[in-house]
Amino acid sequence: MLILANVLALTLIAADEPKPAPVTAPSGAVEAQEVWQLTLPEAIRIGLENSSVVRVITLGAEGTPPGGFEPTPLNPKTKEARANRAQLVVARLNPDASLWNFKSAMMAHIRSIEQQYWVLSMLQVNLWARETAVKLGEEIVKRERAELNVGGRNQLADIAEAEQQLENFKLNLVSATSDLITTERQLRNILGLPASDNRRIVASTAPGEDERPLDWDECLAQMLTAQPDLAEQRARLNSARLKALIEVDNPTLPAETRAASQRELDKQQELWRQLTQQTTHSLARFFLEIDANYKQFKTAARLREAAQHRLDAQRAFYEEGRITVDRLLDAVSQYANAIAQESQYKSSYNTSIAAFEEARGTILSYEGVAIASQVAKSKSRPTSQDDRVAPAAFQQPPVAAGHTQFQTLRPAPIAPAPTAFAGPVPASVPPPAAGGTTYKLRAKLGLLKVLDVELEVSPSPK
Repeated sequence: MLILANVLALTLIAADEPKPAPVTAPSGAVEAQEVWQLTLPEAIRIGLENSSVVRVITLGAEGTPPGGFEPTPLNPKTKEARANRAQLVVARLNPDASLWNFKSAMMAHIRSIEQQYWVLSMLQVNLWARETAVKLGEEIVKRERAELNVGGRNQLADIAEAEQQLENFKLNLVSATSDLITTERQLRNILGLPASDNRRIVASTAPGEDERPLDWDECLAQMLTAQPDLAEQRARLNSARLKALIEVDNPTLPAETRAASQRELDKQQELWRQLTQQTTHSLARFFLEIDANYKQFKTAARLREAAQHRLDAQRAFYEEGRITVDRLLDAVSQYANAIAQESQYKSSYNTSIAAFEEARGTILSYEGVAIASQVAKSKSRPTSQDDRVAPAAFQQPPVAAGHTQFQTLRPAPIAPAPTAFAGPVPASVPPPAAGGTTYKLRAKLGLLKVLDVELEVSPSPK
């Protein structure tokens, strides 16, 4: 009795003591207090906002970003684009960073976000399928035990088999829950979010199920134009061409200088050929994967429908006592596996689309993201050499009467270089005349500059 009194006293003292503040457990360790319905565009925005190299610019009332930034326009003729205009405008935090490298990093980052998002969506469906199997298994075990108690036809062997299959369903449920928690943490890491904030992320954007009709020639032409790696190499190749055009056949320059220009041109041509071949093979790989994954998804969808019909029929036969419990349990297992398999192929199909858009160089416009490549020239810091002509808001104001007005040259887009080159590119310079000849040349240097060259060739003294 004394021991019981002491135990009660300790219990009352412990109840009166203040409780420590609750510690937020990692996601999955406890039931989340809030469900976060996260869409794919919102996930991309969060991932860009938390990036250390990106600055997200909020669009103005009329879709124009503040601060004089001019977004890279989207192609309105692209049927695969998810938006007719840019939903997000991003800029480089480091203005001296290469625009091409920045675009490549943005494409890879968005592709990784979308890939992890579709994996999370797949595992959510898989978790639901395992929960459904456990629920059906519990109903079967309960029915078998009830019929045994009333002296029915069922034997202990049937109950043992149903209980064993139920434990198997529960084991699959535990594995599916663990995979879902791990994938959610991986998505949080990519988005720059904490590992746990007492919210459970639910991917609310439904994956695409429509077929993507693609034309290979059109996709290849878009890749040659939009791929940032190819665009950067094209600029280097055009620069080497211009230098070779000026120096290779110029008799006034040393032979070593002319040979060095020709070697540099040959080097850039070979790099262009190798890079074009590499990106083309990558594009072809994802081009075929889209078609294969779509066919697998449709086949898995028909398999899931067949498993659903079989489960309904087996359940009706089991209720009538025409089949044993093992056949019904097998139908439940096949139905859950068919749901998970369909979700897996659907996720693979949408992931292959994102990878294809990255290989084609159009994933930014596909997801409604534009790069603000124009910044106002400031005296406090120089702008990057990759910046193009300033937008209209930062052009020179009109000059007063009597002053000279200088015209701003705007570079026109350069057509993609051919994949193969037949012979040297630079044209031969005409031989110098007796009294000297002056050549005027205007050339485009990559996508960024226009160069005016005036070359005067005079005969060397005898």
